[in-house]
Amino acid sequence: MLSSDIQFDLEQARRNLSNEESLVIELANIFISDVPGIAERLANTHRDSASPSRERDARRIAHDLKSLAMNFYAQPLSQIAESIENSPAAWLSNNDPESPEALTRLAKESSKALARALAISR
Repeated sequence: MLSSDIQFDLEQARRNLSNEESLVIELANIFISDVPGIAERLANTHRDSASPSRERDARRIAHDLKSLAMNFYAQPLSQIAESIENSPAAWLSNNDPESPEALTRLAKESSKALARALAISR
């Protein structure tokens, strides 16, 4: 995935936050700092085949990731997270070792792209 494929609807995000730019920046900072770690936790559920609660954990973590991504209408991250949330068993049964790594890369790239879009230095 190229970072040019990552999209946000910042105008809608601003409208949802009553055009309070300080709230937009605060929420963006949470997205930027938390999304990569949440994606890594989700990827770990994919890697940890021994965990009896991995499907429940994947659904919960995917929901958290989707919620943060939807604040900025981050695509394709929110779509992927929603797909995992709706069908964690299908994602967990995917034996492609690239799947968790692709997710973590996308999350990192989405965080960087949002920081660039809002000119937030990290």
